[in-house]
Amino acid sequence: MEDIKNETSAQKPEVNENVIDQIELYKEQAKKATSMLAYLSADFDNYKKRIEKERALWTDQAAEEVLLNILPVLDDIDRGRGEVRTEINPDMHVTGLELIARGFEKILARYNIEEIPYTPVFDTHFFEAIMQIPSDSHASGEVVAILRKGYTRKGKVLRPAEVSVAQ
Repeated sequence: MEDIKNETSAQKPEVNENVIDQIELYKEQAKKATSMLAYLSADFDNYKKRIEKERALWTDQAAEEVLLNILPVLDDIDRGRGEVRTEINPDMHVTGLELIARGFEKILARYNIEEIPYTPVFDTHFFEAIMQIPSDSHASGEVVAILRKGYTRKGKVLRPAEVSVAQ
């Protein structure tokens, strides 16, 4: 019996050393994992900040592109203002306005922006009713007139058309 006790007490420190070694190994692995997690977390935060900066830059570049395309039309408007003051040839004003309108239409086409066409059927996706008017030639709820044009881009409504509908 005493031999068994001696044998068991001799094994205990060995087992304890193995357990202690295992614990130390796990502690080291936990430190490495914590360090890696902190590194990855900081790296991800930096990634998010970089993406936000890039997104802001892309937005600014897109706005600049649109504005650069609009500036020639603004130049035409300024020239037209100068001509209106002279009033030598009123027909030139109409021609100038038509040229300006075509310039804007080209810009809209470049960005795939299309005018919402008139249809008598009122569709809440494309039209916003802002007034009702009595009409003998239209059924109740039908679109009578477009008061402000609406536009779509790639199938998405940018701005609904403001319309009057029959009572």
